[in-house]
Amino acid sequence: MKQTAAAVILILSSAITGCSSAAKKSQKTDRPQSSKGKIPLTAVPNAALTSVDQHVPGIYLHTAYLSQHGNHKVYELKGLSNFTDYQITVTSEGHILDVDQDSSLSD
Repeated sequence: MKQTAAAVILILSSAITGCSSAAKKSQKTDRPQSSKGKIPLTAVPNAALTSVDQHVPGIYLHTAYLSQHGNHKVYELKGLSNFTDYQITVTSEGHILDVDQDSSLSD
């Protein structure tokens, strides 16, 4: 009786483990790839960072997003300089596409 119970427990735990790993594998392959997402600043190319720093000297960047436009990677960088919030769109080659700024100070 003890051997039968142990065998049933072993079979059930093997089945649960197998289903769990199959579900994880399925989640990885069935999930569509996102074309835009938050990334670490360390993943932004140096050319893009240098260009942004030249455009807004001394900017403190805090957030980066990556999006794919055709075959081109475009980075949306958010930062702060002189009490002004910036949102700068730049290519991986360092071409500035758009600059939005919003003054944090109000009178």
